[in-house]
Amino acid sequence: MGEDACAQAFIAAFGLRAFRRIVTPNEAINYYEFFALHRTNAGFAAAIERTVRAMLQAPPFLYRLEIGTAQPSGGARLTDFELATRMSYFLWGSAPDDRLLDSAKVGRLAISDGVEAEARRLLADPRGREGLWEFFRQWLALDDGLHVTKDQKRFPQVTPALRADLAAETRRFVEDVIFDGNGTLQSLLMSRQAFLNADLARLYGVAAPAMPWQRVELDRGERAGLLTRAAFLFGNSGDTWGSPTLRGKFVFEGLFCLSVPPPPFGIDTRLSTNPSISNRERYEKHLMSPACQACHSLMDGLGFAFEHYDAIGGHRTTDGGKPIDASGESTYPPARFRDAIEMSALLAADRAAGQCWIVQWLQFALGRTLLPVEDCSLALLADRLASPCADLKDSLVSLVSASEFRVLGRDADLAPGPRPFSARLKTPERVRASILAFLVDEYASWLPALPRLQDNFRNHLDLLRDLEQAAAP
Repeated sequence: MGEDACAQAFIAAFGLRAFRRIVTPNEAINYYEFFALHRTNAGFAAAIERTVRAMLQAPPFLYRLEIGTAQPSGGARLTDFELATRMSYFLWGSAPDDRLLDSAKVGRLAISDGVEAEARRLLADPRGREGLWEFFRQWLALDDGLHVTKDQKRFPQVTPALRADLAAETRRFVEDVIFDGNGTLQSLLMSRQAFLNADLARLYGVAAPAMPWQRVELDRGERAGLLTRAAFLFGNSGDTWGSPTLRGKFVFEGLFCLSVPPPPFGIDTRLSTNPSISNRERYEKHLMSPACQACHSLMDGLGFAFEHYDAIGGHRTTDGGKPIDASGESTYPPARFRDAIEMSALLAADRAAGQCWIVQWLQFALGRTLLPVEDCSLALLADRLASPCADLKDSLVSLVSASEFRVLGRDADLAPGPRPFSARLKTPERVRASILAFLVDEYASWLPALPRLQDNFRNHLDLLRDLEQAAAP
């Protein structure tokens, strides 16, 4: 094969992987002419390298462009390649592989059976574990939560290693439920199975396992599922005390899909530091203030259910020299409960929580919150799939196979309100970096100047971040 044919074949093959679709005829001509120009000045290898640089700076690589094809009824439908990309970033957190791109190329993704088969394959692949864990990492806000500063005098056991162990324990629990168990929201909220090492066993107050990360069963009177695990409780706390407000806010927003407005400007949010009062008494002052009562009644009533857990997730029975009162209530839906375990049981059986669960996955798949023009159709889809007893993997397969998943709303891209650049960028940044690493690995022989390419790519990401900050209101 001559240099011209080799370059053209490379542009087609590399472009398919980089752009996640077939390179258009105009793109193929433009990139070949770019290659030919630089070959004249710098030779074949340098021209290929510069062509790769150009392609990795092109919008089809840096952005997940969803343009679709117009529909007679209005709106647009994702092309098969756009659907493959949405599926892959949703379930793997990475670019589609050759097999998924081939399915898009031959039209297998035009039918629901073909989409279902590919979705099940993606979930069965080891990368499916990475993709689903990314959802939980973001949903539980572990990156921020596990870096919350703690009072070292009160909690000397908190070390970088313990913080990492909390994330590892959560991941092992989630993967056990989703991939080795029945995969239900009910089990995620109620299972007492845990995977602990010696340090975490001390935190949970149980005997250390014989081997690190051995499966243990936690005390049914102290723990249930995710909401009573140390990683969640650690992250939704201050440096000294647990936070009923943060913990309740997560339940209100993360499991009911409702929103709490920000506090009024100028409100004094400082808490009493009196050690003789309980944490509940400290936070109940919110409910006595007219300026705070409306919002805190939505959150703190839920959050008080977690009062048995301190700022790092340890279980306790007294606070401020008084027995713990962990009773709480929900205003939506109306309910009362004795503690976090009873609240978790109510959530596990609640259809509204099941609907919100699917909405959370939809938003993760789209990389943004739902727009008003999408609320109706996607809410109906969430209602169809909502069931606390449904296997999550089956629900996700049904979600990506549904026609609603590949429809772009008529006005979705023209909806009023600010739209940050990140709404269309691959997120988080490390996903973009992983694509680069993947492509580099695939075509390493073509990249003799890899360090310069990586620097160029990082500089481009810095530029995009600067643009986003400049556009922020």
